[in-house]
Amino acid sequence: MSFREERINEFFNGRRFLAVMAVAYVALSWLALQSGNIVISHAGGGVFFPSPEALITSRVASWAANTVCTLGVCALLITLNRMYNFVRSYTVVYASAFLLLQVGNPMASVQFYVGTALCLVLIGASFVMFAEYQDKQHSQRSIFIAFALVSFCCMFHYSFLFLAPVMLIGFMQMRAMNLRGLIAMVLGLVTPYWIALGMGLVDPHSFTVPQVSTIFTVIAAGTLAHAGVVTAAVTATATVALTAINMFTIFNYRLQTRLYNAFFAVPALLAIVAMCVDYNNVSTYMPALNLCLAIQVAHTFTISTALRRYLLIVVLIAAAAASYVAQLM
Repeated sequence: MSFREERINEFFNGRRFLAVMAVAYVALSWLALQSGNIVISHAGGGVFFPSPEALITSRVASWAANTVCTLGVCALLITLNRMYNFVRSYTVVYASAFLLLQVGNPMASVQFYVGTALCLVLIGASFVMFAEYQDKQHSQRSIFIAFALVSFCCMFHYSFLFLAPVMLIGFMQMRAMNLRGLIAMVLGLVTPYWIALGMGLVDPHSFTVPQVSTIFTVIAAGTLAHAGVVTAAVTATATVALTAINMFTIFNYRLQTRLYNAFFAVPALLAIVAMCVDYNNVSTYMPALNLCLAIQVAHTFTISTALRRYLLIVVLIAAAAASYVAQLM
């Protein structure tokens, strides 16, 4: 029996399960799109320019772009772990878990939208921050570029501002931030607007003030949605719980690996806060939270020595399936 269970664990841990999840993601996201039960969002949120949802008007093209970007996030996550080994055991279960969590949130899989773009920028910024570990003398250029990118993205949707504190804390965790780094950060945030205004690309009078509703306001109004909110709440709870459990083992890793893993707790926590403060865009922050949860699932799966650790993935599959069905109904 133990040999059979180890084979199951190896399957979930390896590339075959990742391939299965990639095919399942493409098929189930297409089914969700064709069902017509997922409302395609063309909401605002763009500060100066249209939000990412409005950039691709074709439903099929938007789905295709989102699929490519989601699979791209998986590829980047695998590459990031190969380079910096923050999940120390050989595994790609974090990429499989990310696809599984995305399937469980059909709103995030049927169209290219700000949540996918935000997640893509987050994983890209992780490369920059990790590369600057303990390099205060030469990190200013990377800091400037990273914050300039965030500032530029904020022109399309204000929720990209979520990445500013994530990267500030991240560069501090990587011990790459000093006074010159703070100056580079400020210049990075200002420069895109300065260039856009100077070239006449944006009109200051066209600035759009975002409409923000907190979860407490929505609860008081009695308009709290159910399926999506339950999915977000369960995802947030699981992320916090697994992060806390895994930290007991991660504390024993060498300092650099500890800091890499501590970083992923930052976007997870701030995504949960952002969901409460900006309830109208709960689905926007879900991919970033899913990414952080997927990494914690990988830690839990690889740290455990239990023969039946595959049950963690089985439970995750069941939860994603339940969420998928509930949101399509």
